[in-house]
Amino acid sequence: MKAKDPNTDRDRRPFSIKRQDVKISIHGVDKRFWMSNVADSELTETFCPVCGHQRRKFMFTDREYPVWRCRGCSHIYVSPVPSEAVLADYYAT
Repeated sequence: MKAKDPNTDRDRRPFSIKRQDVKISIHGVDKRFWMSNVADSELTETFCPVCGHQRRKFMFTDREYPVWRCRGCSHIYVSPVPSEAVLADYYAT
């Protein structure tokens, strides 16, 4: 049986800090950027941004956005993506 590594961050952080990290990750999400809050006209369907391959496999959904794995190079990416205008507005605030 392999011994547990005592030097991992998970083991060194106090429980209160671990709980705070979870709270921030759940409550710190800006829901303006969720797919349901972006107009369809502001979303662009894309193919693999690395190799341009059009074949892909659905992996999971994150904040309502489908996450895909390219069948050509295995890159993981989101599609559709918000338009440049939506991203500019999001990062400006």
